[in-house]
Amino acid sequence: MKINHSNSTIEKENFNYISDIVLNNFVGEGERVNKLEDKLKTYLNKKYCVIVNNGSNALFLGLKAIACSSSDKNEVIVSAYVCPAVINSILQADLKPVLVDINKTNLNASIAEIKNKINSNTIGIIIASIGGVSIEFETLMDYNIPVIEDICQSIGTKTNNKLAGVVGDFAIMSFGSTKMISGGVGGAILCNDERSYEKIKKMTEYEKDSEFYLKNDFEVSYNMKLSDLSAGLILAQFKAMPDFIHKRKIIAENYDAILKGKKNVTIIKETENEFFNRYRYYFITEEVEKFYNVLRSNGIDARKSLAHNIAKYLRLNNFDNLNYLSNKIISLPIYPNLNVTEQNFILKVLKNV
Repeated sequence: MKINHSNSTIEKENFNYISDIVLNNFVGEGERVNKLEDKLKTYLNKKYCVIVNNGSNALFLGLKAIACSSSDKNEVIVSAYVCPAVINSILQADLKPVLVDINKTNLNASIAEIKNKINSNTIGIIIASIGGVSIEFETLMDYNIPVIEDICQSIGTKTNNKLAGVVGDFAIMSFGSTKMISGGVGGAILCNDERSYEKIKKMTEYEKDSEFYLKNDFEVSYNMKLSDLSAGLILAQFKAMPDFIHKRKIIAENYDAILKGKKNVTIIKETENEFFNRYRYYFITEEVEKFYNVLRSNGIDARKSLAHNIAKYLRLNNFDNLNYLSNKIISLPIYPNLNVTEQNFILKVLKNV
C-alpha cells in the first residue's frame, strides 16, 4: 500500500460549478472570479479582494502596496520557518527579510521575538501559520505597522473565535493543488484600506487600451489573472470546506489517541481559545528517524518537515528553537479523501512503532 502525504480533494459535485464554463467556451477571467472575490470578502469581513494566480503573487502585491507608502523603510519581519516562496516574494518586492525564531510549543513565529525585532526601518510583518495551528498576534496591531496574515495553510482556523485572516491589515490565500481548498492554482489578497486596494488593482490591470497609454506614463503591471475555470472549482471547494475540516479533525483525533500515550512524543493540542483546521498533522519527537523509517518502509509518505529552515539557508545563527524543533518533526498524511482503510493502516503502523 502506498499512501501519499498530501492530495487534492476533488469531488464529483465540483464539476457542477465548472461544466457550464466549459460548455460556454469561455474559461478566462470573468463572472466566477468576481463571485469568488465577493465570497471571500464576506467570509473574512474585508472590504476589498483581488484574485490572482497564486499565493506568492498575492503576497508580492501586498508587499509592493506597503512599499509604495513607505519608500524610506525596507525591512519585513517574518518567521525563519516558512516556505521559501514567502522569502522570494519579499526579495521580489525589493525588501529585506528579517527573520525571527519560532516559539517552543509549536512551529509558529515567536511574537516576543517579533516585537524585539521591530525598529524604525520595519515596513511590515508577515504572520504565517504553520500547518493550520492558530497564532495569537493581535497585540502587534498596536505598533501601527502593516501586518500581512499568510493564511495559505490556516483558512478556517480560529483564535479567540476570530477566523485567521480577520485581524491583520492584509490577508493572503493560496488555492494550490494540495491546499485546504484548491483550484489547481490561484491566490487572493484582501484588505480594508482603499488606497492599498487601488494600488494592488492598478498593478494587476495588465491589459489597458491605447488611449490610457497615450494619456498616462507607462507603469509596470503584472499579468496575474485567474481563469473562471479555476475560480469555479475554488467556489465549489469553498462550499465544501466545513466538511473537509470536519474530516481532517476526525483523522487528527485518531492520531492523537495513538500518540498521546507514547514516550518522547509531543502532540500539538488546541486550547479552549483555539480551533485548528488541521491542514497538516505533525508531532514532535526525539525519535524522528525511528518513526520516519518505520512509516516509510510501510509505504506511508511521512515527512520530516513542514516548512524550511530559512535561517540555515541564509547562513544565520541564533535560532535555537528552530534549530532544535525543525529536526524533531514528523508530519503524517491528512486529507479528506484519505479513506478508512488507509487511516486504519496508518494507525496500526503508528501503534507498533
